[in-house]
Amino acid sequence: MFRSILVPLDGSPFAERALDVAARLARRDHAALTLVRVAPAEVLALGAGGVPPIDPTLDRAQRAEAEAYLDDVATRLRESEAVAAVTVVRTGPIIDELVAIAADVRPDLVVMTSHGRSGLVRAWMGSTADELIRALDVPTLVLRQPDTPQPAGSLRFERVLVAVDGSDFADLAIEPALGLVERPGGRLTLLRVVLPESHLGAFPSEAWSEAATSRMQQATAANVLEQRAERIAARGIAVDSHVIAHEHPATAILEFAGQHGCDAIALATHGSSGFARLVFGSVADRLLRASVRPLLIVHPIPAPVREVASPAGAAAAALRLAGVTPLPA
Repeated sequence: MFRSILVPLDGSPFAERALDVAARLARRDHAALTLVRVAPAEVLALGAGGVPPIDPTLDRAQRAEAEAYLDDVATRLRESEAVAAVTVVRTGPIIDELVAIAADVRPDLVVMTSHGRSGLVRAWMGSTADELIRALDVPTLVLRQPDTPQPAGSLRFERVLVAVDGSDFADLAIEPALGLVERPGGRLTLLRVVLPESHLGAFPSEAWSEAATSRMQQATAANVLEQRAERIAARGIAVDSHVIAHEHPATAILEFAGQHGCDAIALATHGSSGFARLVFGSVADRLLRASVRPLLIVHPIPAPVREVASPAGAAAAALRLAGVTPLPA
């Protein structure tokens, strides 16, 4: 169950695709819905000392346009989806402002499309995607561009796949994933990828030993997943668990999701057994760019780290440490 959902928008129709999912979840869970738009600050030519001053006229115009846009979206949601939404407009660097807004609103889910205009294309498909995921401690549902046009409201979460690695940290993706699962009738699938027996040593004795170890690890992993699945099933939720051997975790996850008709993939951003690279390395890049399915990315971090994850956060934290209350934007 979600209590508060945040949706960043940039004014593009594709970014608004997040509204169908967010509104449906908010209506189902009676969650608060917050719509956010970050207007880029307009600067003048470099002045004395090489400092680019903000153009206040253009800045006010940008903010007014953003406010009018969000008000219109909120009205449409109220009339078509019977969902009330709060709107927030900020001006400044998109990543810093989104992090600051999330810290203020404290949502337990962010819903966002994977690209848009006015900077969001760089935020989600460029290097700053990693920065945002690192900075936010909020589960983030990233919606992708479908291969073929889809009617509004067609995206459902009948089966949600959670990639785990046996660590408690990786299991933190399970609860947010359960929040996505449609009820009744939905299903949660737990998947663990282990190394295959083909990754063996050069000598027969070493190969036999590693093969036995690999089989033991798979059996142990299967038992652990079954125990987790039993606890989930006891809550009245349909669940199944699978352990597969594959040398490339991202490929295995994508193939499994396709073969089993999973509607979304959920994962924590790091864990043990090689999954530390899952979001911030080549595996994450593969999932973010190759998956046509929504990705639910969970990255819990301590509050002090979250506060200083960006220059804006660092400045606000410094003011608080100095006993000064930062002024609202």
